[in-house]
Amino acid sequence: MHRFEGLVSSNLISLVGADSGKLKLLVALSGGADSVALLCALKALASENLCQVYACHVNHGLRGAEADSDQSFCERLCRAQGIALQVVKLDGLKLDSSEESLRELRYQALAQAASDLSISHVVTAHTLNDQVETMLFRLCRGTSLSGLTGIKAARSLKGISLLRPLLAIERHELESYLAAIQQAWCVDSSNSDDKYTRNFLRNQIVPQLNQRFSALSQNFEHLRINIERENDLLDSLSAAELEKLRQPGRRSRFITVQAWRNLHGALRARVLVALMRENGVEASFERVERVERLAQSLPAEFNQAEKRYSLGDGLDLLFEGGGLTFAAQIESGKSTSDNELLQLRRAMPALIVRLPSGQSTTNTVIPWLDKALRVEAIAGLSAGSRPELAYPHRQAYDCLVDLSAISGTLSFRLRQEKDRILPLGMAQSVRLKQYLHANKGADRGPGLLRHLDDRVAQRLTPVLADDQEVLWVPGYGLSQKVRVGTIATHRLSLIDLARDSDKFEFDESIC
Repeated sequence: MHRFEGLVSSNLISLVGADSGKLKLLVALSGGADSVALLCALKALASENLCQVYACHVNHGLRGAEADSDQSFCERLCRAQGIALQVVKLDGLKLDSSEESLRELRYQALAQAASDLSISHVVTAHTLNDQVETMLFRLCRGTSLSGLTGIKAARSLKGISLLRPLLAIERHELESYLAAIQQAWCVDSSNSDDKYTRNFLRNQIVPQLNQRFSALSQNFEHLRINIERENDLLDSLSAAELEKLRQPGRRSRFITVQAWRNLHGALRARVLVALMRENGVEASFERVERVERLAQSLPAEFNQAEKRYSLGDGLDLLFEGGGLTFAAQIESGKSTSDNELLQLRRAMPALIVRLPSGQSTTNTVIPWLDKALRVEAIAGLSAGSRPELAYPHRQAYDCLVDLSAISGTLSFRLRQEKDRILPLGMAQSVRLKQYLHANKGADRGPGLLRHLDDRVAQRLTPVLADDQEVLWVPGYGLSQKVRVGTIATHRLSLIDLARDSDKFEFDESIC
């Protein structure tokens, strides 16, 4: 067994345990050196009956012929290795799509592929070099201790275990391995484009640091381990303090201001972040500092009636009865002008939705919702097998449809004045305005445009439509035109994109 294969094997065992049995693994295969080395090492382990190996290649379609060439390489490699390969082509992406959104779409595709194959473990080829680049990236963008704990060696991905067995291995190790087994790989030309921050760090900054500090990667790893330990301790302490600070009974959403102000500054900030997340509030450094300033300015014996301060994004900081919490903003009743609505519409352009060819999937990024519309082609799935998707709850953002009768082009856009819909179960179409009004309130959730006033959000309701009519109003309901009779042709899902990495607490799940 080659040294590199032994490292991969021991790292996998440390991640899943020695008694995990024969693992069934899905490799995220880009065609680059890292993922090719991982695939070949796992194939060698599979030949010793230690695991079963499958692969998934995600083609973003952003590099034209080069992307197609990478896909062809992966197909040839997997054929030669006797490994089943699933290819997912993403559609509707733009060249200026953020690194975060592309990464999130890759993981959505990997999770779906693993689910389709009944595989519980996805493995990616992140190395120790990636760890260093990630820590530098987060440090330069601004982050907390949590962000500096780096990429996790194992985490959950939509109910599937995501493993990174190369995370403690430097890149030169796998390149030596590929040379030893005489295995070629693809080179992504976009990796030389320093307009991307990670490329700039990899190509310009890290090489210079390596020249000055010979043990750079190992030193960063030691720092990361120390930070991870201390961060775990602070997380535990802040969680315990949050529970102590809760006001009793129905006011448990509030924490006692005076007791909170007596905490150490580090714990005060972490308790606030935990309370923000609990209430669905984005926790940026600036927002935490603003809450600190407002809370510290209150009288020592504060227990007065309600005080509210806007935090933006439709959110308020609420002080009441000696406690603080976060709440939805109370609207002033000021009407939104037509000009303001026009500006909002311009910021939310219509997007063409392409249907997948064959049994594949397309993902259309909707940047103004921080979501993507996933369209999955389905072969002969009957409505009876997934009734909750064929006849979804109004609030559902996931449904089965029959798109065989659509007219012209599909688009995801905001509602228009003359829009009509044929409501599920009805024989005649109605004005969309009438349909929305009839289904307002009741059991509906906060909606896709939850950051806007309800009245404004309804005037800007997102819809999926063809050239003739509205087919789906996510959160309201489906059109009879796409209702599944006996067989569904597609599954529609609105999936979340990752948050930016420059928030107060970096979301490591996007790595």
